[in-house]
Amino acid sequence: MNIVDAAEAEIATEISRQLVQAYPSLTERDIALLQQIEASLPLTADISRADVLLYCQTNQQRIRVFSHAAPASIASLYRKSASGRIFSKDDQPLIYRALSEGTSGRYRKHVLTDGAPVIQEVIPVFNAARRVIAALVIETNMIEYERHKRRNDHFRKALRWLHRMAARGEIE
Repeated sequence: MNIVDAAEAEIATEISRQLVQAYPSLTERDIALLQQIEASLPLTADISRADVLLYCQTNQQRIRVFSHAAPASIASLYRKSASGRIFSKDDQPLIYRALSEGTSGRYRKHVLTDGAPVIQEVIPVFNAARRVIAALVIETNMIEYERHKRRNDHFRKALRWLHRMAARGEIE
């Protein structure tokens, strides 16, 4: 094992420890799935030209950003990482619904970032038992969203596939 592999293993172990402490109902397979998803977030963010966040539910009323990847291809919507931020179900109703009911959706947030509304796409993350364990959220500004709508149909379809693959932990 080289130094890079050892460092990656140590990071993965720390992530596992944090997940077990914060979400004791998660199984080892659930944690492995979330780690696989987390590893794919930077690539997904760059190709999507959007911030990609992974949310988990802390209790019946609160949700937490477990991981946040900002795109390198455009400016992030966030001044600093959103990882660790906690929201109430009223703050993020679409994400809360994805976590509690397992439904996907798209929402235009009324909160403005640098003068542009934010489009939020939410995809529930299911474990092997088909229980929702997290939500993958893709957030982009309205200007970039409109540019994306003018892209080639094949690219847009491939991007939707990428998002679904990321939510299933299929990107390596």
